Amino acid sequence: MKITITRSGGFAGISKSFSADDNTLNESDGKRIKELIQNSNFFEMSSKSSVPQRRGAADFIVYRITVEEGEKSHTVERTESTIDSSLKSLVKLLESKQVG
Repeated sequence: MKITITRSGGFAGISKSFSADDNTLNESDGKRIKELIQNSNFFEMSSKSSVPQRRGAADFIVYRITVEEGEKSHTVERTESTIDSSLKSLVKLLESKQVG
């Protein structure tokens, strides 16, 4: 399974991408990632959030998350106000594994 996350927006409008392949992570992290993907029902999520944006949302951080598993590939886009806890945990875990 390969996961790619692009974080963009915010006041500075900076974009940063990071990715991981469960084959390159330790067993514990790989297992945790699979649990987060499964618990969030990632492959059933709509690509865009249906939750309306709050006023002043133009400066929110936007997360674009793509998961590739075998022949399946799915991308969802959420803001910091519409991201659910499983996806937020996934972002934090993968972000912490980035070097440099």
